[in-house]
Amino acid sequence: MANGYMLGKALPILQQLKLSKEYVNINDIIELYNVQKFIHAQIFRKDFKSDEKALFNEQNSKIINQIVGRFFSKVDDGTIANYFGKIERGYTKDALELLEKYNVHKRISWDSFKHFIDSNHIPVFYIVECEKIVNTFDNNIRELILKDNQSIDLLITKYLKRSPVRQVFLPKSLSLEDKEQIVKNYIDSAIVHPGTLEIIINLPIDSDFKISDDTRLAAKNRYDQEMNNIFAKSGNSGFQTTIESEINNKQKEPVIIDYKENRFYISVSSKWIRDNLDYPTLLNNFIHIYNFVDKENRIEFISKPNHTSTLEKVFMNTDLKKVYVKSSFFDVYNSFAVIAMISYCEFLEKDCNIRIEEVLQWFFDEYLVNEFNIHDFIVNMPSSGSTYLEKCRTICCEFESVLKQYEVLVKFGTVNHDFIELSSKPMDYHTINSLIPDKYIYLNENNQDCQNTLYWLFSDQTMLTYLPHRKDDEEYNCLYELLMNTTVNISEYEEYQRNGIKWLITKGILKQDSQGNLALHDKLEAIILCDLYKNGFVSNQFLERFQLNKPLKNLQQKCWIYNESSLFAKQECDYLDFYLNKSKFTNGQDLRNTYLHGTQRKRGADIDLHRVNYYRLLMFVVMAIIKINEELCYKAEHAETKEE
Repeated sequence: MANGYMLGKALPILQQLKLSKEYVNINDIIELYNVQKFIHAQIFRKDFKSDEKALFNEQNSKIINQIVGRFFSKVDDGTIANYFGKIERGYTKDALELLEKYNVHKRISWDSFKHFIDSNHIPVFYIVECEKIVNTFDNNIRELILKDNQSIDLLITKYLKRSPVRQVFLPKSLSLEDKEQIVKNYIDSAIVHPGTLEIIINLPIDSDFKISDDTRLAAKNRYDQEMNNIFAKSGNSGFQTTIESEINNKQKEPVIIDYKENRFYISVSSKWIRDNLDYPTLLNNFIHIYNFVDKENRIEFISKPNHTSTLEKVFMNTDLKKVYVKSSFFDVYNSFAVIAMISYCEFLEKDCNIRIEEVLQWFFDEYLVNEFNIHDFIVNMPSSGSTYLEKCRTICCEFESVLKQYEVLVKFGTVNHDFIELSSKPMDYHTINSLIPDKYIYLNENNQDCQNTLYWLFSDQTMLTYLPHRKDDEEYNCLYELLMNTTVNISEYEEYQRNGIKWLITKGILKQDSQGNLALHDKLEAIILCDLYKNGFVSNQFLERFQLNKPLKNLQQKCWIYNESSLFAKQECDYLDFYLNKSKFTNGQDLRNTYLHGTQRKRGADIDLHRVNYYRLLMFVVMAIIKINEELCYKAEHAETKEE
């Protein structure tokens, strides 16, 4: 209901309300029913006088109950056509709700109900929201669902949505075979959406909704066909992104990086590399030259949903269970990372006669021993004579072995290979413990004040950066950026914009001086929240280094944040799971299982695919090394502090 408009209609209805009046039109009854909702909610228009508000009382609610009940008591097979003639647009769901509430479905036949829904063009999606109606006409509604090619949406809402906007009650007679037939009907239908086909291809295994591999393959074939058609029709009108990585012989600067909307470019000085061929520097290049991690040692390439544009979110399946939410930027950025990795590693091998595998092997064989007195870390990197397919298989095993050995090192203080050999526990990146206490800070997604603050301060959808009377050309993405860079007076906002500002003042996030100028109440706290909003987590160790304990304590006392310790942060674990497995994310790349279980392609042009996959897998080993080194350095540093 549009409150203002409907309240305008509600007042004259209440003024003329009489129990004795006879109602014969379903639309009038629905209007009464909606007026009753306003009475229960005690919602009024601002211009209502006190005597008008007084009409929204319990006595009138009881009268409406009697009138509506009397109307529906007369509805049966013989009268439904007259009483339920043409339902006004927007009243369809109300009609079904009332029909169910007053048990009309028990007094009429399927033929009468079918005539009612057909004459009013009521879609099956509305009907399956009514559990009692579905139970009464179980088999008939099953037939309706099977005949509608768009019934796939019912299954997606029922089984795959994280937080569906509506409930779906399917007929008990709808079998697993029926559900697969619905999927097949959709795949074969004239009009399909590539996004829906992608959902079918990556459908998770569920005891109540599953499909065969044949159906999954049919969906993939139709998806490929649709995408080819789209690109054929669009010609050269699509978006293009250029990815470039080079080792430059003439460049003086160690690295030049240029990220723009349609171009990702990195150029590294060959002189810099040749002048610094010691293994520690070659590894550090992944941090300081190629930016595998940021200043807080967070993996740079993970998906960051708050970096996604609003337009792209409309087309992304962000609310599906077991789907890794990623943007087009994520895909391009990770492709860029692999290309840069290949460029660097192949330059080292061809021009410097250094295999990156030797550098990684050195970390485990010598660096851990010499720097931290850690022995028995057994790692066998792929040999130079192996094919890329063989290298992929080896590196998958070694990556998992590295993490298991580190997990045991944290647990026992030494690498206990007997324990590893006896353990049958599958690798779970989330459960690898850390040597750093309270290592990562996360947002409390269940704290509504926290979530509201993040929205008003950092979202680009609030309209709080729009100051209608300002003439400067400076544009800011969010209120936080605006307040960090300029002075804003509350008078610069229109009345409709001030609710968010007032809420932030009430909660102590903003402050307002005697002239009406606005400012952040605690800039350091806002900086931490901004980091959390953009990246999902922050490094506690990094923040403590800058003596940000006070704002952290304030956020903890408000229950806006919490700490957990693990080698990888949750978002980093999800990133690894997306690429390596399919157990958590149905759209995952499943590289680990593909190579360890022999389901990868083995011939032809797929050599290039194995090459790309190999360097991606090497990236994960490098990331693990960076994380492990960070933790061991922390432990050594704090051991020295204790001795002092």
